[in-house]
Amino acid sequence: MGHLVSRVDAAPGERIEGAFRAPGILAGLTGVLAAAYWAGGEAGLAGAGLVLGAVAAMPPVLRRLNPTGSRDPVTDLPDRAAATARLEALSKSGAIGGRRVAAIALGFDRIDDLRTRLGDTALAGIRRDAAQRIARFVREGDIIAVLDEATFAIVLEDLHRADLEMLLQIAARVQRELSDPFMIDCSPFQVTVSAGFCLPNQAPDASASGLLTGAERALAAARRETGGAIRAYSGEMLIQDRMSAAFSESVAAALANGEIHPWFQPQISAETGALTGVEALARWVKPSGEVLAPAEFLPALKAEGLSERLGEHMLTRSLSALSEWDAAGLDVPGVSLNLSRNDLWNPRLVDQVRWELDRYGMEPDRLTLEVRQILAGEGPENTALRNLRDLSRLGCAIDLDDFGT
Repeated sequence: MGHLVSRVDAAPGERIEGAFRAPGILAGLTGVLAAAYWAGGEAGLAGAGLVLGAVAAMPPVLRRLNPTGSRDPVTDLPDRAAATARLEALSKSGAIGGRRVAAIALGFDRIDDLRTRLGDTALAGIRRDAAQRIARFVREGDIIAVLDEATFAIVLEDLHRADLEMLLQIAARVQRELSDPFMIDCSPFQVTVSAGFCLPNQAPDASASGLLTGAERALAAARRETGGAIRAYSGEMLIQDRMSAAFSESVAAALANGEIHPWFQPQISAETGALTGVEALARWVKPSGEVLAPAEFLPALKAEGLSERLGEHMLTRSLSALSEWDAAGLDVPGVSLNLSRNDLWNPRLVDQVRWELDRYGMEPDRLTLEVRQILAGEGPENTALRNLRDLSRLGCAIDLDDFGT
């Protein structure tokens, strides 16, 4: 073991070359350290990280880990076709059926927001940096691939065991590495990363790409959460995917047809019993009379890219109702609306609110906008804070929703 330590203490270029040219026992020890990394927790990190961390920090490692096949031009990693070809080879060898292979998909959350904020050049830099970081966590036989500009895949081969606990630990470690800030023009920039993984006995089908498909579906489920989540693929996800596709079509039609509209919850002063306003809550009233709460249809609207349209619809219908109550001589002081993440990050939000207030002749202080506290530290902070500041200056009230929960 003393010889191995002497190689770690050598100059970086010599360490790289020596570690992977050395035959026999040194190569075997490198493999043992890699195995210790996957299975040995922090103790494994202390041993395996010395060799693997230093080796993977060098750009040529990406090509060493993935020597053949078509490649992504930005990261120089194999693309989907190359990863699928490797999986086909593993399938023919029987490795997948032997539960010694697993797949992890990792992806940046809200890639369109990142591109809008950063531009293509900075986004490409983040992708290259992310590829280098991921390389620190794989062994020589594993594959890193680019599935699309927001998603990476890791195919883990020759595992001691492929079980839920092991894959969860590996996915969490790589996710944490990608959650550290990236440097853009000497300034730190943090992104959120979600992950999904698939075990060989849970793959959606027996094809060579079944593992990869399962990992991607698990990643999609993780992205539907609040961001930065990890999910394991299960057979139920396939059923949910098929059901959600049909549901998404129907919820989009419901919004267009006016079946989704505000219900108004009265707000009463506990001290005087007087009506102080109403809160507009989105409800989907189906033709059958069934009423669905937001939790049942908002994820589908978000997946269809209709969150912003829902926000506009709720604002218009709420101010229209307030105008009708005024005309009827009813004393309803004001209306409260919830702002979603998409609303708060919309740079046109203030203009939209100002336009609708003018359209219905409403004073801004009759509109209260509720923001969940979880939004305070998320997303494009400059846009969100600017919107809150400008809405307050306009005269709207800003309330903190779900305080303390």
